[in-house]
Parts: sequence; C-alpha cells; structure tokens
Amino acid sequence: MSASPVRELLIGSVIGRSSSAMISVGTVLLIQDATGSFAFAGSAAGTFALFSVAVGPVRSWFTVRCGHRLTLLILAGAEALGLIALTVAATRHWPSWQILALTALVGAASPPFGALMRVGWSRVLPEPVLPKAFGIDAVCEEVTLMVGPLLVGAAVALAGTQTSLLISSGLCLVGAATMAAGAPAAHGGDGTPQEHVSVRSAVRGAAPVLIALAAVGLTVGMIEVGVPALTEEFGRVALAGPLLAVLSAASACGAFVHGRIAERAPLERWLVWLSLGAALGTALLAAAVGLFTLVPLLVVAGLAVGPAVMTGYLMADRVARGHAGKTHAAILAGVACNGGTAAGAAASGVLIGSAGTHTAFLVVAGTAVLGIGASRLVPVPTDPAPSSADPARTAAKGPS
Repeated sequence: MSASPVRELLIGSVIGRSSSAMISVGTVLLIQDATGSFAFAGSAAGTFALFSVAVGPVRSWFTVRCGHRLTLLILAGAEALGLIALTVAATRHWPSWQILALTALVGAASPPFGALMRVGWSRVLPEPVLPKAFGIDAVCEEVTLMVGPLLVGAAVALAGTQTSLLISSGLCLVGAATMAAGAPAAHGGDGTPQEHVSVRSAVRGAAPVLIALAAVGLTVGMIEVGVPALTEEFGRVALAGPLLAVLSAASACGAFVHGRIAERAPLERWLVWLSLGAALGTALLAAAVGLFTLVPLLVVAGLAVGPAVMTGYLMADRVARGHAGKTHAAILAGVACNGGTAAGAAASGVLIGSAGTHTAFLVVAGTAVLGIGASRLVPVPTDPAPSSADPARTAAKGPS
C-alpha cells in the first residue's frame, strides 16, 4: 500500500467522502434554519439522495467516456458550485422549487469517490492484496460516515449553518484534486484507449451482485430509521446517534477482519451468507426491548453488514472485464447499495407509522432475504460481453 497512486487515491477518497457525509446533515440544518420547516428540509435531503442514486448510471457512462481524472474534477467543481449556490439560495429565501433544483444538482453531481478509488486500486495492486485493501476501504468509509456529521456540528457551533456546506464544497474540491493526481486519465491501466462497454452490459454482467447489494442496502436503511424510532420508544432519543456509531464501528471491524480471510472461500458463497447475516441481524433487532439488548444486537448486525458490502464491491470488481467494465461495475455497485438504503429508509418510515417498529424490522429483513434469493436465480456470466458498438472489442478487452 506504499505506491504513490494508492496513497493519493486513498487520501483523496477519504477527504471527498467526508464531504459527502456532511451534505445531508448540513442541508437539513441549513434549510431548516432558513425556512423554519423540518418537512421542507427533509424533502431537500430526500431530493439530494434520490438524484445521487438515479443519475448513477449516467455518471458511470460519463466516467468511462471522459476518464477518472476529468470526471472527478468536473463533478467536484459542479457539486462545489451547487453547494455554494444552495447556501446562497437558502439564506436569501429563494423560492422552494429553486432550492430543490439546486439540491438535485448537488446530488446528481456527487463524485463517485469510493468507486473510483477501488477501481484505481484494482488497476495497480496485485489481486491477492485486494481483499485486504477493500477491507481498509470499508473502515475508511465508516469513519467518514461518523466524522462528517461531527464536522457539521462543529461548523454550525462555531460559525453557523451556512458554513458547513461551504466547508463541504472545499473538501470536495480538495479530495477530487488529490484523487485526480493518482487516477488514470481517459485511458486504461495499460495506456490504451478505454474499450466501449455499455452500462447495460455492465448491469447484466454484475446483476447478481447488484441485487444482493441492494438487499443489504435495504437492511441498512431500515436500521438507520429504526434505531432512532426504538430510542424514542425507550425514552432515550439522544442516544440514537451514538447507537448508530456502534453499528458503524462494528461494520468497520467486521470488514477489516473479513478482508484478511476473504480468500478462504469463494466470494459468491461469502456474499450469500454475509447478506443473509445482515438480514438476520436486522430481524433480530425486532427483539430489542431496551438499550441493554439493542447494543449487542447492533454489533451483530454491523459485523455482517460491513463484510457483506465489502464482498459485494470486491465481487463486482472481479466479475467485470477491462478498465471500463470495472469502472461501470464499481459505480453501479455503489448505486445499488445506496439505492437499497434509500428504499429501505423510505419503506421503514411507512411501516413504522402503520405497523410499528418491531414489525418493520421483520418485514424489511424478510424482503431482503427474498432479494438475496432472487440474486441467486440470476446466472453469473463467466465472460461479460462488451458492447457491440466497438468493432475491436475483443482485442481491446483486458484481463480482470
């Protein structure tokens, strides 16, 4: 892990993902402070998440066409300008539709920091090292998810709600510039132009992995909404944040350890059992009757969730062919996981309101199990076919 591109990609990704982790919380606090409406602030945060996921395939297409370096700089610049404009719009009380439009722009322009770092590592690191490297990546991701909200809190306390998004925009630019220094331009790892691989063919090639990751994302979304709901039932709402931090810590530890034993069994088998473990851990949370039972159950769930996501990312990289195929697969894997998380959060909110928190855990966990089963019914192609648009696709295709 001492090669310069590896360090640059890691440092830039950590900085960039810390910026991303600040945006949702910072947006909610800024808009609520400016408008006095938590409902509208929540709608803005939901718009950000929706467009971040929905534009994922377009972002993947753009990345393959323009290269990692240019994509990082363009998207980071667009997101930073969008964050600055959003801050101005909220503080000057622009119309609601303009604020939502700017929030959508910020979400659509979100740079895929984690995905492009993993592709960059896959390009320069020996394959036997990748599980350990992806384990370190999972730890860094969980750390940024915890650090981001803390940075927002510190910025708001010291300088007001407007400052948090301005800091986020700066971190986004710094992270992208650092990653760009170690990322490939518009070429593959061997200096040849990137082969033409369509997003559709990449989805077909990685479909089982994407479905499994979406199922794991469902469980994460349920936990992120269900834990605050449980703490409200227990009369300890202030502990929702620390309890979710317990989940993140367990997830990071599980992924770090799993990165050292991942090669002891086929990745397909790991993905199935770990995904089922995440679903089971989510279902077990329905048995929580107080904080003393909730904490160990969150640890159990986290120990499965982190390795499951890490394995899904690693498997997406393994089933893809060539630099362009791996780029598509990495970005789409993140889209699938984040999309599942958003869907799980939305569904859990509805279920908690209609059937109660404990029932919601069971229903979402059961749905995740069905998704994991569906992923096993989709055949795994042994050699994902590139797009027919490239007449030289056979010659251009590199080893995985």
